[in-house]
Amino acid sequence: MPLDAHARQITDQADYALQMMHYGAALPRCEWGTSREEGIHVRLPNGPAARVLSSLACLRARMRFEAGQTTAAIDDIVAGLTLGRHMSLAGTNVMLLVGYAIEHRIMATLASYVPRLDAPTIKALQARLEALPAGMNTATALATEEKFYLDWLVRKVKEAKDKENLLDLLAFAGATSEGNNRDARAQAGKFLEDCGGSAGGVVKYAEQTRSSYTVMAKKLELPLEQFEKEMERETARQAGNPVFKIFFPALVNVRRAQARTDVRRALLSAALAVQVDGRDTLKNHPDRLPAAHLNMSPSRAASNSSRN
Repeated sequence: MPLDAHARQITDQADYALQMMHYGAALPRCEWGTSREEGIHVRLPNGPAARVLSSLACLRARMRFEAGQTTAAIDDIVAGLTLGRHMSLAGTNVMLLVGYAIEHRIMATLASYVPRLDAPTIKALQARLEALPAGMNTATALATEEKFYLDWLVRKVKEAKDKENLLDLLAFAGATSEGNNRDARAQAGKFLEDCGGSAGGVVKYAEQTRSSYTVMAKKLELPLEQFEKEMERETARQAGNPVFKIFFPALVNVRRAQARTDVRRALLSAALAVQVDGRDTLKNHPDRLPAAHLNMSPSRAASNSSRN
């Protein structure tokens, strides 16, 4: 976006929201008030709102960098990164992905200005980056989703008074990101039929899905390629489980997002070190963590860091 009068007007109008972002970043964590009672229907309006706020933080940081207000620009960068980590703490994989997306956006903005930063500024920035909150990880998010979604499904199915009530509950089986399909009711009927046609069948398959949460949580820290193979095995094992098919297909994408984030963090760390100590310092940044996650040799990962 051009840094023109319109951009300044936008950031001026967002001043209060950005001020609140800085206040939130000063807290050890943020509680978003996400209710488990709504289960799979829970609304997470803080996710899209945080994406917009992070874009505004990037825009103002750019304007401040260009104006020579480096300290204030870095304050926006660090607050934005903290926002991303805090968003992931909402618990679900969706919010974890929001956190990763925000972090990517903020780091891309920072990367544009790293060559302009002097050594004292970078060292102070490195300390602040090290102090960022850890955020949610994929294994914890998966365990949280078991309570958010699977426990909710079992409870609600058991509470259903009759088949009509059960079909209303299972309408999510035919939903899309844009809302319920017109044939959501038919899809709910098919889902129920696949589960044996009864509430007891839905509960049975839901309980069989629990083992996948336990198994795959332990596999998430494997190198990406190995994890994908394990996920293929688990998907084959649960091939006849309709509940698994609804709750688990996005897990590979979440794991890939984690790998990309690990790599970006390592590349930023290497870039800051090079700016202070020169290219020879790359030997101290073999990117072992991203190499493990991407099943990439350390030498190849280091080469990629150098090119980037």
